[in-house]
Amino acid sequence: MKIKAYEFPAKITPEGTLEVPEELLGSFPSAQIVRVIVLINEPVEVEKADDNAVEFSADSFRQSWHEAITGQTLSLSQLWEDIEVD
Repeated sequence: MKIKAYEFPAKITPEGTLEVPEELLGSFPSAQIVRVIVLINEPVEVEKADDNAVEFSADSFRQSWHEAITGQTLSLSQLWEDIEVD
């Protein structure tokens, strides 16, 4: 069986029917069972950070980036020197 896929924006009406854009209706064979996958954008709650936290993050990144570029970093072996692993 050969499958052809279409992607397009559609609307689910208050009555629960799926509205297909008019210009695509002629592209689909009539009186045929089709498979439908519905992807719905869900709202995502985003916590608003206070301005000081955002500024601190940007400042912290700039400082870290400067240290990395100028070689002011420690090697991994130095970071593990005083850590004892059983």
